[in-house]
Amino acid sequence: MVSKRKYNKYFMQAVELVSTYTYLDYTQLDLCYKRLSMYADYYQQETCDKTIVLGCCMHDHIIKIPYVTRFSDKYVDKLNHELAYLMRYANQFKHGLFLTLTVDPKRFTNPKQMYQAVQIGFNKLMTYLRKEYDTKYYIKTIEFTSSHLPHVHIMLFTNVYIPIQKVRELWNEKYNIGIMVRIEYIHTKYVISKDNQPYAIYPLNYILKYILKTYENTNDDKSTITRTWQWSLRCRAYSISYALVSLINKKKINSNLDQPKPCLWEYLISINEIQAREWITYNQVRNYLEQLYGNG
Repeated sequence: MVSKRKYNKYFMQAVELVSTYTYLDYTQLDLCYKRLSMYADYYQQETCDKTIVLGCCMHDHIIKIPYVTRFSDKYVDKLNHELAYLMRYANQFKHGLFLTLTVDPKRFTNPKQMYQAVQIGFNKLMTYLRKEYDTKYYIKTIEFTSSHLPHVHIMLFTNVYIPIQKVRELWNEKYNIGIMVRIEYIHTKYVISKDNQPYAIYPLNYILKYILKTYENTNDDKSTITRTWQWSLRCRAYSISYALVSLINKKKINSNLDQPKPCLWEYLISINEIQAREWITYNQVRNYLEQLYGNG
């Protein structure tokens, strides 16, 4: 039997810590973060040279994928590739509202509880805005301050006026998350570069800088704080609305109609890159796993 993939032990320790840690004063979050940083360092050491091996028994094939984590240099390339693809479709929006929503830590006593409240509040807010203002398209990211508090950045692709008083009322009084709310109207700007070439700055660019700076500025303390908290809370670097996903999918052309049935890939093992170099076929990896774990 092929071994099932297991989560890294240091990652699971970090997940457990943020789920059980209780703070009486939000300044104690710094103590929690110091332990998370230790787990993150050990995690990076264990995964930096790993390779994920997937296999297809039907064709006796394997593929080897670099073990890319949000702490890897390659993660920035992956993120840029995803966002470049998104920009091809999201840059059709010429107007936007940029929302920033903050958290009052005094209303919570646990990091995960605080993060979950933000997620639930965000979903409720977007449901309200979609019904009242037809705001279907958005992209969002969650940053963490130097005090280890999450705050949400949202780019709503719309030119509809949304009163800040109503958003603040929902976020503060109804959802009971925080007081500070900021809304900024954004429109496409056309500028001239240093080499006299015109280019456009779209609403999407305003939130992309918040997403990318977290992973490009690896030596920046604030970026490290955000990466570590996002990792331990299983928080995505960014998320987009279902409507935006659907819009992108409609643009895709199905070119696989006449292609042969694809391989059914299964996870086999995560292992040192040097060890994985010798494997070429699925059976070679299965033989290794049987020697390692037995047939049971």
